[in-house]
Amino acid sequence: MNSKSQTPRWYSSNLRWYVLLATVPVVLAVGAALFAGYREWRAAQAIRAQYAHWA
Repeated sequence: MNSKSQTPRWYSSNLRWYVLLATVPVVLAVGAALFAGYREWRAAQAIRAQYAHWA
């Protein structure tokens, strides 16, 4: 007998939802980290430009 016929009918659809629910927070966390890193990079550039202006 085929092993796939042993799995319940609802298993694959629920598994897709579980994977989606697991990846959404990861994507949001990576996006937040990228946004924070971009803001820090821009702030460092602004400080460097101010130092260059004073020099």
